[in-house]
Amino acid sequence: MDTITGGKKRAYRVIRLCIINLLASFTIFLACSISAFAAEDPGEELIEQVTDEGVNEDANTESVEETNQAEEATAVPDVDASFYWFDGEQHFQITDADKVLIAQVVDVESGHETYEGKVAVAAVVLNRYACTDAYARFDNRSIETICTQKGQFAKIDGVTPTAEDLQAVEDACNGVDPTVTEAFPYGAYYFYNPLHTSYENLQARAGVEKIVIGNHTFHSWFKKDAALHSAAL
Repeated sequence: MDTITGGKKRAYRVIRLCIINLLASFTIFLACSISAFAAEDPGEELIEQVTDEGVNEDANTESVEETNQAEEATAVPDVDASFYWFDGEQHFQITDADKVLIAQVVDVESGHETYEGKVAVAAVVLNRYACTDAYARFDNRSIETICTQKGQFAKIDGVTPTAEDLQAVEDACNGVDPTVTEAFPYGAYYFYNPLHTSYENLQARAGVEKIVIGNHTFHSWFKKDAALHSAAL
């Protein structure tokens, strides 16, 4: 009987030791796993990944914006309009026949002026064509009505423009306008030679903004309509 009881006690001790050893091994394993997980710190890696993606996205956005800006600065606008603004200048797409009409005006009005003066006269015709001022004193339904309207320019019947006259018109169509100033952001609509203008006509222009190119004085409105023009612009 004592022999059986002693055997049971030894068996209990063995089982208890095994359980203790298992618990100790599990505790050590659990501690090692937690340490390894903490050492890897996946949170920091995730933050770095997100940050890198954000930087790359910003860089890509800036690159696309710079490319778009470069294309806008160099691209020629695809337009059907007879006149349009591009790169701060007003350009015109008109027929060769209309260019000849303007060159005739250039010849009769500024045949003895400098080349700049010729371009300025051509620009006046084109500026009238693009004008939307309700108080303008000219008929700008077409280039022809502008060039042939009575009382505006000298008669152009039978006038043969020179190569320089035609080139002046080309430059004006391509955005060259010597009459554009802070006072005339859309260029001038009128010009005259003070030496060949009546006193009444000089008085009609008294006190308005003017610029002088060669022998011609350019302006955009008359004394009577100055306030109306200023309000419209």
